[in-house]
Amino acid sequence: MDDERVVYEAWGEFHGARYPSRWALYRGHRLQEEAAVRVDDLDESIVGFDPPPGAVARPNQLGAEPRNQTHEILSKGRVTTYSFGEALVKVSVDQSGRVRHAELLDADDRSLGAAAVSAAKDTVYMPYEVNGQRLPFETTFLVNQWSSIDPMYMPATSWQSRSPD
Repeated sequence: MDDERVVYEAWGEFHGARYPSRWALYRGHRLQEEAAVRVDDLDESIVGFDPPPGAVARPNQLGAEPRNQTHEILSKGRVTTYSFGEALVKVSVDQSGRVRHAELLDADDRSLGAAAVSAAKDTVYMPYEVNGQRLPFETTFLVNQWSSIDPMYMPATSWQSRSPD
C-alpha cells in the first residue's frame, strides 16, 4: 500500500523459535519507522498479566504437536507468494504419497495461506508402510517464510549507464 515495504534486518531466537529482532518500514525510499524487538521470559515477580482493553484472549489452536514433521517429504511444493510469516496446512495423503486434500488450519496472511495450500497439494511424501502394505495418512505441512529482501523492489540497472535508472 502506497509503495510500503518492510525490511527484516536481524533475527533473534527464543526457545528455539526465530523472530525478526530488527525491522524497518519504508515508503518508497524513505524510512518511516524502525524497531528493535526483544523477547524474554516473564519476570516471576509479576503476579498476573491483564490483556489490554478490547483484547480477546483465545487459546493457541495449533499447539506444538502438529508442527513436528513425522513423515518424510520426497519433493516439496513451491510457495509462490511475497507474503511473510507462517502457515499450517492439514493434508490427507494417499497410498502413493500424493496429497489428495489440503485444508488451511492457520496462516499469518491470507495470500500466504493460499500459497501454502497450493504448495501442500504439490508435495509428495514417502509412502507410509505397515507390514509391507501402503496406507493413507494425515499430517501437517508447515510453511515458514521470512525474508530480509523486498522482492517487489529491485532497482534496475541499465546496460549503458551502469547506474540505477
